[in-house]
Amino acid sequence: MLYIIRRCLHDFSDDECIQILTHLSNAMAPDSRLLIGETVLSNPPSRPTAMVDLLLSTIGGKERTVEGFNKVAKRTGLKLLGVHKASFGDFAMIEYGKA
Repeated sequence: MLYIIRRCLHDFSDDECIQILTHLSNAMAPDSRLLIGETVLSNPPSRPTAMVDLLLSTIGGKERTVEGFNKVAKRTGLKLLGVHKASFGDFAMIEYGKA
């Protein structure tokens, strides 16, 4: 089974993302995959991404680095399988499986 979350998790805090991903992780079979499609912060972040991150902080969300996604995902029983970056911009599909 393939699960996809696209441009959603950046609207939520780490604790809320942990709740969302825990529900998904619990529903996943051992061979299931989760694709998270989000803007991924680079270091230093691009100006547009930094501006969106600032805006999201007003509603409790945030843009995350790959490490930020992994920090949340590890607490939910998921393991990183790959990062598939777009050919332009800061968008990426981050692939997880059951740990």
